[in-house]
Amino acid sequence: MNRVRPLFLFSLSRSGSTLLQRMLATHPLISTRAEPWLLLPIWDMLEHDARTFSVYGHELAIRAVMEFADGLPGGRRALQDRLKALALDLYAEAADENARYFLDKTPAYSLICRQVMEMFPEGRFVWLTRNPLAVAASLMETFADGKWYLYRRFHELYLGLSELVACHEANHDAMLKLRYEDLLCSPEAEMARLFEYLDIPAEDVDWRQFAAVDLRGSMQDPTGVKAYDALASEPLTKWRQSFDNPFRQSWARRYLRWIGRERLSLMGYDLDEMLAELDSIPVRVRGMAGDALRHLYGLWRVYSQADAAALMRQQPEEKRGALH
Repeated sequence: MNRVRPLFLFSLSRSGSTLLQRMLATHPLISTRAEPWLLLPIWDMLEHDARTFSVYGHELAIRAVMEFADGLPGGRRALQDRLKALALDLYAEAADENARYFLDKTPAYSLICRQVMEMFPEGRFVWLTRNPLAVAASLMETFADGKWYLYRRFHELYLGLSELVACHEANHDAMLKLRYEDLLCSPEAEMARLFEYLDIPAEDVDWRQFAAVDLRGSMQDPTGVKAYDALASEPLTKWRQSFDNPFRQSWARRYLRWIGRERLSLMGYDLDEMLAELDSIPVRVRGMAGDALRHLYGLWRVYSQADAAALMRQQPEEKRGALH
């Protein structure tokens, strides 16, 4: 079996990760599939989140697995090593014969990115950032027909973003960071950086042929792969259309301030510039009532599931009000 090196593409959903995945997959040394999600249940077995629910009693099952692992000669470390070996074997089976890397692009890994880097120190790691308001707008347009439903993405927009920033701060020497906006505006330079980081020859590939890449699976971008067969600048400003009423703009300002100047700067964005651009969007009142009602329902859903409590404990006192 061909032993491949894992390559992980970390991002929030709707950050352009499928585009970058397809561009990278044009290289003969990189294999990939549509989002595997493989490591989420594996890591939950090792570091269980008590909020997970299942009809068979997931928390009880994890206790049993840990008890079993404690009885192994190598203890829980032996279990982790076996699970890691399983993931690597599956990546190798999914990869093409001559591939050097298997690219696992699963946006939900934002929640466990630090654990993934700990589990696979031999891996390569890319963090793709995007204007967080563009991410929020694309989530609404793609999955809710433009309606306000961001409470369903609470984990990603808050916990996932926090984890990605913390992961980069702890592992910046091992991780390559790039912005979606730079990928669209300066693709030659950004792809050259990527291939240099991966230590593979850039001259062996024409990444402009990304539209021909078949990701073989349904867990992928449901819109972009159909709408764009070449790089386009439209996504850079399209998000503005989704933040054109006072309610949404107010939420956007709170969200940007919650992220904060330092974290935005680390991601490659300037807080003052983003607030100024938000202020420049013409305002209309259409849809405000529906947005407000969905937002109140969403707050109830989030707080009733105790997700917010976990997030609140991670935030300084002055930032806690930003979630409302």
